[in-house]
Amino acid sequence: MNESSAIIPLPPEDEAVSELIQSKRNYSQLQLVLMPLAELKRLQREWFDWAQRLNLVIIVKLVCKQAGTLNEERGRATWQMNNGAGLIAASLDTQSNAVEVRVDGALVCSDVAIGEEIFVPGQWVITVADRFRQMEIEKARRQESDEARKRQTLIERLGANV
Repeated sequence: MNESSAIIPLPPEDEAVSELIQSKRNYSQLQLVLMPLAELKRLQREWFDWAQRLNLVIIVKLVCKQAGTLNEERGRATWQMNNGAGLIAASLDTQSNAVEVRVDGALVCSDVAIGEEIFVPGQWVITVADRFRQMEIEKARRQESDEARKRQTLIERLGANV
């Protein structure tokens, strides 16, 4: 099953997403500055793995693919949204399926370099998850409408006086 047809469960009421974001808020800039490199790398890996378990990286990719703009020449899908706290700009390489997300220019998500993946939790995550939910609602409405139309057509055909 590919990502575009997979059912991607979101954490209930964003509780797990909120926990992830709060885990980042627990660190001050000073605490980060004082951490040794090994500890910073551990934290980088921890946040990315946590985001992976919550399907957040896949959700970012799906939003980029489905709500974004495809540039076939460059092999990239891009999506942008201003969430009030900054401009979220996501770029997906359609060949490698690698994604990069920036908020006001700052890198907050990337799986471009294997072993150096990064996911910096923040409000942007909620914005992307909300956009994904919107897309799912719109998709369900289209499916319901299509089913109703097909049903009506079949009722008319089966009820025809021939």
